[in-house]
This record gives sequence, structure tokens and C-alpha cells, in this order.
Amino acid sequence: GEEGNHYNRAFLSFRQPGSAIKPLVSYAPAYERGLLETSTISDDRPNNTYPNNVYNASKGTLSLRNALAISSNVVAYKLASENRDELKEPIYQPLARMQFTGLDVTDDNPIIAVGGMTYGATTQEMASGIATLVNQGNYRTPLNVQTIKRKDNGQEIFNQNDLAQQKVYSDDAAYLTIDTMKAVHQDPGGTAAGLTLDHNKYWAVKTGTTDEAKDLWTVGATPYYTVAVWIGDDTPQPQDNAIVGQATKDIFKQTMDLLNNGKEDKDFQMPSSVQNVNGQLITRSSQTKEVLAARKNALQAATTDIDTLAKQKANELTTAKLDTPMVSEASTFSNQLISDRIDTLSRFEIIVTDTQDNWQTFDQYAQQVLALIQQVEPSGGSLSDQYNNVYRNKEAEYTHAKAEQNSALDHVSDQIQDAKDQSKDLDKQIEALKKQLEEAD
Repeated sequence: GEEGNHYNRAFLSFRQPGSAIKPLVSYAPAYERGLLETSTISDDRPNNTYPNNVYNASKGTLSLRNALAISSNVVAYKLASENRDELKEPIYQPLARMQFTGLDVTDDNPIIAVGGMTYGATTQEMASGIATLVNQGNYRTPLNVQTIKRKDNGQEIFNQNDLAQQKVYSDDAAYLTIDTMKAVHQDPGGTAAGLTLDHNKYWAVKTGTTDEAKDLWTVGATPYYTVAVWIGDDTPQPQDNAIVGQATKDIFKQTMDLLNNGKEDKDFQMPSSVQNVNGQLITRSSQTKEVLAARKNALQAATTDIDTLAKQKANELTTAKLDTPMVSEASTFSNQLISDRIDTLSRFEIIVTDTQDNWQTFDQYAQQVLALIQQVEPSGGSLSDQYNNVYRNKEAEYTHAKAEQNSALDHVSDQIQDAKDQSKDLDKQIEALKKQLEEAD
């Protein structure tokens, strides 16, 4: 705005987005994983790696909706870390799909969930990111040109709506994120509580503040428009958070009131993959996750029940023998009796399932037998060798069983991911079919 200064900050200036980035890198991917607004997560910092909350405390277990409303940094950090582990993609992957141009490989770090990016994001990129959520998770390259028409006959030769779109988030994840952002102004403790719009009661918003309030943001949307507001100095300087932060909200309100004046008061479009069940939004992703989890549990139960029961019966006989009264003086035991106990120990069946692990029970009996051996053979001998061989074999058997259990869980996790990928492909096919039907009409 200064005379002679033509530097376009909205398009060219990279700034730290602060908490305004949370919906894009923490919450939408979390909903992709099947979490819901009512899913809960702890607000506690497990170590100093985690960022502090702006309120410098922990509020305990929070729902995702409440965590975004109060802008919990710890929850956003945890979600970003879990997203990377479960989705097996860089944390910045959604931003890369939306052509955020300031990304760096070092941004594959949960700290970007609270705005700690290497270079930052532009105001335009923040607006297009939120617009992607409103647009059912579909990204469109932002342009200043809406249409181009021939001057001589008025024929339209370009329309921005005809631009190719890229699917960044599933329909249900995008919708849940927008619905969660409503809590930022609806909840009494929300960071935008008290902010109102004159012409639309259905709107979503997120505020953002960086260290020392050098960058202040208010980003949000109605079903018609997306607006991103940033205030700061070209050379970052601390601002008065109370005054300047409120100014971003005031500008957001004034802009939205101007743009939405005369528009029909309507809500964001709920996709068919989202259902309202007793006041709670349930998504297809969450249902898929629940079904797969139930299948996993049923499969594990079916394949281990018979084996587990057989082992339990064998262990009952073994335990009964190992629990028989012992003469207090080890010298009264013959080598044959101790050898028999070692042989009984070798018949103990190791059980490792998702609900049982009897290694400690085996080890307890093994230590009793070892105590007898050490009294008879203080310096070692054939009984010690026999015992060590049995113990090592059982230890190897337990290690192998534990590894198989972990491998089975990993396989189920892969199945869940495959199901999600299939769901996304189905969404694409449905969208393509809709377009074909519209063109046919």
C-alpha cells in the first residue's frame, strides 16, 4: 500500500502460520485416519520436545473439537506425529499437494503443526488451503481471473471452475475439519469466541499467533467465500497481541460481512459419507476403521482360542506338578527328581495373544527350579546345563511368538490403510460418474 511499493505480500511473503495451519496438517489427516470430533487425546506434555500450550498448562483429556477450539499445541503436535506414523507419509504431504511453495524437507516434523515451518506460508496459500476443505477436499489452483470472454461476441473461453482439481482430503475428513473449526467461535473458550458475522450463521474460523506475536492470523470460510488475514511487519517484530490479534478478527469480520451480504444463509454441504447419529457426526472412514478392528479381533480369537485352550490345559498339569510340596533341604533331592522338574518345565506351553502373555508365569516357575539346582550344583554341572538349554529354548519360543504377534498387528494396520485407499478410489469413481451424468443431462 505505500507509494512506490509494489511488493505483493499476499502472494510473495512467506510467514510463519502459527496455529492457523493446524486444520490442514493435524486435524484433516487425523479424520482421514478414522478419528472423530469426539475422539479424545491427552493435553499433557510427555517431555520437553513437545511445544508448550499458549495457556502454559494441561487441560487433561480433550476431544478433538475442544482441542482445536482452545488451540492446544500439544494435541496438534501429537496428531501430526500419529498421522505420519499411520498414514506413512510426510507431515507436510497435504501442503505439498496444495502447492505450498515454501516447503522444505526439514518440515517433515510435528512442530509444523504449530507453525514452526522452515520458511512459512503465504496468505494466498493459507486461503487456498482452507478453501480446499470447503471444496470437499479438492484443491484448485488459486487465480485472480474468474472468467475470460471474447469482446466481439461474449463467448466464454475460460472459467476458473473448469480448472482441474486434485483430491487432497476425503470428503468426510474435509467436512469434519470445517465443522470442528466452527467450535473456535462457538465454544465459550474458543480463541474466536465472541466473533460474529452479520449475514451467515454457518461459518468456520481459525486464529494463529506465532512467538512474540510477530505474525497474527485469522483464517476462515463461509459456504461462499474463504478469507485469510495476516498482520505483521516485513521484518518480523513483536506485536501487541491483544490489539493486533483483534484487528485480524475485525478485518475478517468486515470482509466476510461485505462479501456475504445478500447471500442465502446456508450450511456447508455435508457429503453422503457423513451421517449425524444422535448429534454426533460419524464418517465412513471411522466406520471402516471400526469394522476392520472388529474383524481383526474376531480373526485373532478364532485362530488362537483352540491353541490357547490346549496350552492352558497342558499348563494346568505342569503347574500342578511344579506346585507340589518340596522338601526344604535340597540335599534330600536326588538328581533324578530335579531332572524330572526340568523336564516338566520344558513342557510348559508359551501363550502370546493380544490378550494373554504368560511369560512371567513360566519365568517364576523357572526361577524356583533354578534355586534347587544351585543348591545341588553350586558350581554348575549337568543339571545346570539341562536347565539352561530348556530356558533358552523357551525364551527363543517366546521371542518368536511375540514377533509373530507384532507382525500380525502390522498386517492388520496395512489392511486398514488398503481399505482407506480403496475408499478414496471409490470416492473418485463416484465423482467421475456424477460428472458423466451431469454432462449427459
